[in-house]
Amino acid sequence: MKCLFLATTSLVAPLVAVDHGPIVQWFHNPSQEAEIRWVKVSATRAKYSVGYRMAGEADFQWQAATSRAFAATSSKVFATSLQGLKPDALVEFAIRQDGPLAALEGSWKFRTAPETFRPMHFVIGGDMYHTRPLLDAMNVNCGKQDPLFAALIGDLAYSNDQHPKRFYEWIDSWNKLARAPDGRLIPMVVGIGNHEVRGHEYTPEEGNPGADAAREFYSLFRMARDGGRPVSSYNIDFGNYLSLNLLDSGHTQTISSQQEMVKKSLALRQQRRFLFSAYHRPAWGTGCKPDAKEIQQAWTPLFEKYGVDAVFEHDHHTYKRTWPLIAGKRDDARGIPHLGDGAWGVEVRTPTAEELAKRPWVAKHAALNHLIRVDLREDGFTTSAKTADGKTFDEAKYPL
Repeated sequence: MKCLFLATTSLVAPLVAVDHGPIVQWFHNPSQEAEIRWVKVSATRAKYSVGYRMAGEADFQWQAATSRAFAATSSKVFATSLQGLKPDALVEFAIRQDGPLAALEGSWKFRTAPETFRPMHFVIGGDMYHTRPLLDAMNVNCGKQDPLFAALIGDLAYSNDQHPKRFYEWIDSWNKLARAPDGRLIPMVVGIGNHEVRGHEYTPEEGNPGADAAREFYSLFRMARDGGRPVSSYNIDFGNYLSLNLLDSGHTQTISSQQEMVKKSLALRQQRRFLFSAYHRPAWGTGCKPDAKEIQQAWTPLFEKYGVDAVFEHDHHTYKRTWPLIAGKRDDARGIPHLGDGAWGVEVRTPTAEELAKRPWVAKHAALNHLIRVDLREDGFTTSAKTADGKTFDEAKYPL
């Protein structure tokens, strides 16, 4: 009777929420696929299924969720991959605990990405959670922006792979507050930062700890694999109009080990209408921390060669927009703007005048919490830096 009830009525708000989540992660083909993930605390024997349907359809398709330990805790990450979805359409899904006392855990909805281009927008940011008030306020604003998705690029929960409860709180804030005006979940695209890693250092080459130092991150999210080893550098393609090149800026992978992947990925995608790269540690920062010279040397020439439209950097807890750059120098005709620098929900920093004087590439900086909204248009794209109250304090337009 429970399945019949679900098939003949519209979905409502969660009846009994799963412990933490769910979140919707986009990883491969966001027009037709989505990852549904959540955490259950001390769930040693629990089994779950996910039912999903396109909005307007009568029946749910049910499939079993897989599970794995959340890092070294007794909690489990449950996940299922939804396949064969319709592009640019609303998807409804429910989570059911299976067994003799089967119970509906809740129901949610999200929207898939268009397969062909139309004007749209997404948001991007990083360095999310120092305190709940800062995190919550920006997550609310994210939902109000009604983005197609949110790219969240590192230092998500500041757990340092040692404080899983911070990830629980991060998930709870996102699930409850980062909601579109119609109540649907905002899909996320994720990247790694130094505070996902024990030791939380920038180790671009020697001494890089590898994925074992970021168990929480790699057990919570779906990531790419290099043979049997999980890696956090990958590409996500939106039809033939948008590609995101997500990289690990020296946290669980070295800079040099990704150079060939960057080269091949960008070469295959240089004809995309929009081609963006995103990672955590800035190559061209404001001086709040040293610039990542290894990235300047290994990746920047490839971004320039293959026509990346913009690079998004984070980590420095301030706002930055550079001039369009070639090899670190302003070039308005051919250059690539670098935007960031990671201040979603953290205490902000202000670069000194002395450090800024060394960095003529900086066009705009501000010690403000922010997310960046990216509007894609027929003739180019616009970036708007927005505070938690939705006000725009910087905007730039870029032609194709």
